[in-house]
Amino acid sequence: MSSAAGERPAALYERFADDLRRVRAEQRQLYERSAHSPMIRLPPYRWSRTAARKAGLDWEKRRWINPQLDDIEAELTYLRIRDRRPEQVIEISPFRGWSTTWILRALRDNGTGTLASFDLVKDSELFVPAELAQRWRLVIGDVRGQLGEMPAEIDYLFLDSDHRAAFARWFIAELFPRLASGAGVSVHDIFHSAKPRSGEARVLLAWLEQTGTEWFTASRLAAVGLHDEIQAQRRQLGFDAPIHFGDHDSMVFFNAP
Repeated sequence: MSSAAGERPAALYERFADDLRRVRAEQRQLYERSAHSPMIRLPPYRWSRTAARKAGLDWEKRRWINPQLDDIEAELTYLRIRDRRPEQVIEISPFRGWSTTWILRALRDNGTGTLASFDLVKDSELFVPAELAQRWRLVIGDVRGQLGEMPAEIDYLFLDSDHRAAFARWFIAELFPRLASGAGVSVHDIFHSAKPRSGEARVLLAWLEQTGTEWFTASRLAAVGLHDEIQAQRRQLGFDAPIHFGDHDSMVFFNAP
């Protein structure tokens, strides 16, 4: 693993500190408006909620935004989009729109760019504020059958979807060739442990090694990562107060060859 892909994350925090401070406040307000139960911080509550969802009891659908993206990886996605100023951004599986809103705020602050999100469900429509939606298009259906809705060239790709090896092989074969030279990429749920176990993680990390592509992660669980460096910069800037409970920061970041 190379220590970074492009400008070091700590430097991006410094460069965009004022804007990120405002966006963090906006995202905190969104989180609170979405009535996310304070009990979400308690593991037994999260376990019972997950069991209910698996049993088909989707009692939270219209009540909680339920972020899947942790604070640091959300901030890094925002910062990298600010830095790269992409025109065509693609998001795979926004779920309830937490990542979507971070991306859209970055595009808003850049004053340029659009986002197309692909998902099987429309839940994100419930939570994306109207003032951000003018740059956003939601495409419903299996993304593997929606390539006609994709731009010929992708400037930033955000992936948080099917974590099996087959899907990773699909997006490497079908989406990576559409990446503009140097396009930014964020892939979630890779480093939940020092040794990634999902099929997607193994396939992606093998591709990064084979192509010699530099990458980094802010995961605190990765054997080698930038977590401590980033946390130190966040503390210095006063960004260490959490917006929500997540702290794995499992995302991998890189730029297309």
